[in-house]
Amino acid sequence: YQRRVHGDRFNRIIELSVMFDSLRVHLTPLAHHVGLEPTDPVFLIATMQLGFGVFVFFSQIFVMNAPYGRFAPAKGQGNVWGPKLNATFAWMLQESPAFFVSFGYFWYLATKSHQESTANLILISLFWLHYAVRSFVYPFLIRSNHPVPLSICLSALFFCLTNGFSQGRFLSVSGPVYPMSWLTQLRTIVGVLVFLFGFFVNQYSDHILRNLRKPGETGYKIPRGFFFEYTSAANYTGEIIEWFGFAIACWSYPSFAFAVFTFFMLGSRGYAYHQWYKQKFGSDYPAQRKAVIPFIF
Repeated sequence: YQRRVHGDRFNRIIELSVMFDSLRVHLTPLAHHVGLEPTDPVFLIATMQLGFGVFVFFSQIFVMNAPYGRFAPAKGQGNVWGPKLNATFAWMLQESPAFFVSFGYFWYLATKSHQESTANLILISLFWLHYAVRSFVYPFLIRSNHPVPLSICLSALFFCLTNGFSQGRFLSVSGPVYPMSWLTQLRTIVGVLVFLFGFFVNQYSDHILRNLRKPGETGYKIPRGFFFEYTSAANYTGEIIEWFGFAIACWSYPSFAFAVFTFFMLGSRGYAYHQWYKQKFGSDYPAQRKAVIPFIF
């Protein structure tokens, strides 16, 4: 009996080994096409982001929404998602690894040529800008009293940790040393401007949401003005624009994978918000407004 059990386990290990070897063979051409080695963690993380993004998109649209914010379980519905954390603490905990890991990688683990490249520094500074604000400013501006389930916080922390590693490593070791001329190319200029525009949309939309209710007021209101005239989740629209701008500026596989993941993740969440608003406010809700992409989705 023991020999049979160990034999079954050995066979499963062999099957998994064959499966992963087959996967490596199929992904090798893609890795080389994007200028990375198939065993480079940057390539592996970016590829997993693409696959997981599709999974998250369809899960949030057709199965269930992540249980935080307005979709948090009502009191008395149990703690199936784990203990609840203070929102300010949770946002700092889950977002800051993206900043610290990428920052540390660039300044302490980068090659000398990468570290001395002004273009590399400017590109990664865009990433730092977003996550510095998201980690150390946004948490202290939150007015919502909705706690964040520990499982959701840890999931976001894991993503930010691996993504910070991926973007930081690419711009510090795995990716090219961008020449100064990269900064004067039209594509790079457009990418940086798109990023900054998206950053502004994201920040100002968050400001509108924070000020929907006057002190002492409770309940939900319809956000209006600025990009909210076009999308229900204008803050998500801005962040999606941001990361596609970053991808255009970097023109790299990991930055595009991150942008696509952001669209899948925030797009499905924004779609859920859009449906929630329509259900709650009915005919009072602007009929022409879309979820996250003006006039389209």
